Amino acid sequence: MVFNQQSLDRLGRFGIRALRIVASTIAIVAAVRGDWGTGVSGGLAWLLFVQVERNLPPAAEGSDATTRSEAKADSDREQV
Repeated sequence: MVFNQQSLDRLGRFGIRALRIVASTIAIVAAVRGDWGTGVSGGLAWLLFVQVERNLPPAAEGSDATTRSEAKADSDREQV
């Protein structure tokens, strides 16, 4: 099976987003349960994934991710 660069990029972005959601969920659940070590570790992992996602280059033109991120940026500018 051969993947082109755009499909690999989309798969990678999906993977980072999924890891970010899992890390935040682990952090919240661990903190509620009182397991502070795991909660802090999950929080740091979440922060790391957020920073990685922010530093990714912009998505390729014409992809769904580009359209969604531009729409979110526009809505963020309107709120400020």
